[in-house]
Amino acid sequence: MLSEQREGVRLEVERTGSYTPGPRHIVSRLTKRQREVLQTAVGLGYYQEPCEATHNEIAAVTGLSETTVGEHLRKIEATVFSSLHVGTTDC
Repeated sequence: MLSEQREGVRLEVERTGSYTPGPRHIVSRLTKRQREVLQTAVGLGYYQEPCEATHNEIAAVTGLSETTVGEHLRKIEATVFSSLHVGTTDC
């Protein structure tokens, strides 16, 4: 990113290290286990089109049951979607 900066734009790196989401970031609203399931699901391609992973495959990686993975994914999705402020306009 730094090598592709536009002329006249100055960037300065203030610090490096791991990222910890702040309290307003949606990920911070998830439990540690939900974050683990989400990270695994994304890494395996669960949210790709077409879907590249199943609940069973996510369960195998996380050590959870397929049913528990499904429950976690539904709770994650509910948390994420409820954070969106979608207007009531017609499509």
